[in-house]
Amino acid sequence: MHLFYSTDLKNNTTTLTLSEEESHHFNVLRIADDEEVSVTNGKGLLCKAHMLHKTKREVLLSVFDCQQQ
Repeated sequence: MHLFYSTDLKNNTTTLTLSEEESHHFNVLRIADDEEVSVTNGKGLLCKAHMLHKTKREVLLSVFDCQQQ
């Protein structure tokens, strides 16, 4: 499972837009529409997510199953 980073990720986040840099990584990896990914905020919060929408510079994720590590 691929792991992405966002400082905007909070425990109650339901949707999240990745930064332009993280969105670029997402697109380079050619992640499938239905593929599950992980997102962290670097402060111990780890969530699962699915892509809702993507463009070349932006990826919108649906976030669920957050756990504080």
